[in-house]
Amino acid sequence: MASWEPHADKLFIWDLKTCELERACTWDNMPRHSAYFNVVSPSGALLALVTPGEDDERVLLAVWDIATMSVQWQTSIGAQCFPPTFSQDGKLLACSQEDKSVVTVLVWDARTGQLETKLEGPDSVGRDLLFSPNRETLSGLDRKDERILVWSLRTGHLQYILEAGHDSISHMRYVKDNTTLCAVTPNTLVHWDLRTGKERLRLELPGDTDAIWLVLSDGSFLAKSETNVLARWLPRPNGLEEVWTVQLLKPGPVPRSIDGEPITMDRFVDFHVLLASPDERYFVFTATTGEVAYRKVEKGTVKYWTDEGGYNRCFEIATGRIGFDGPGAFPIMFSPDGNRLVLKSQRELRLVPTASLIE
Repeated sequence: MASWEPHADKLFIWDLKTCELERACTWDNMPRHSAYFNVVSPSGALLALVTPGEDDERVLLAVWDIATMSVQWQTSIGAQCFPPTFSQDGKLLACSQEDKSVVTVLVWDARTGQLETKLEGPDSVGRDLLFSPNRETLSGLDRKDERILVWSLRTGHLQYILEAGHDSISHMRYVKDNTTLCAVTPNTLVHWDLRTGKERLRLELPGDTDAIWLVLSDGSFLAKSETNVLARWLPRPNGLEEVWTVQLLKPGPVPRSIDGEPITMDRFVDFHVLLASPDERYFVFTATTGEVAYRKVEKGTVKYWTDEGGYNRCFEIATGRIGFDGPGAFPIMFSPDGNRLVLKSQRELRLVPTASLIE
């Protein structure tokens, strides 16, 4: 496992079998600047770093071989860029960049640095580049996050411009064996058929949806409601089917007054880490819970905060069964094979078999 610490400018290599630190790469052979972006390939073999360039108009993209801690290749790109993205098999690397007011998407062979294609569109491409699992198409959001541009990697041509509506797209995912692209906005779920570019499905999300956490490869998704209920929903032609629900926060005692004054009180959950295993069997999150009370005063309101503490939860995605509670240790990643979860505390790393996560 590779862990890049930008403030220390160090790359740490951990043995996932023993959780011991193998070695650290420091000043001698790493850039002497904090990285703007750092992305590890899905297999954990490569690390892409974007660091300052020779001037304000250029930055340096370098790809490191993690096993040897050596630079495989590097190139200079426009300073106005977004995080690079690896394909699922780690063979390709893409990055959108702006150079002399022209925005393009560059796609390289991740191992050799050979430029495979240069993609252009009708307007600027923003964040969230996404390869299809078969590496035949590449999708990216525009700067307003309202449209998806889809390119063919075989021809290098723009295939489709997909309109999700006037709301910003929060999630984008290839589903159903590369033939369908799914997008989620705060109010809507949309599926497009990538063989025709036509809309296949458009469904309204439940009215109390607060946040979409995860979109799965079968098209289902996990969503949290305003009442702190986590549900897995499966899109059907005639609507959404609720697969399971879990209450994330149990109601607690609510005082009726503070210092003799009437109040209103809400319980809250703040979520910090959201991870899914590569095989989509498990989903882990870290949360902080508490209460916030509002007391009316002459010129507004006064807030009283009570933090109850933090906790970790793991769900079996297929069934919604809950397990794993490790206070003081935070989940940071699943192993590439999905069989182990890495937990990090202030003093150590711990490796937990995923089979033991569920009660």
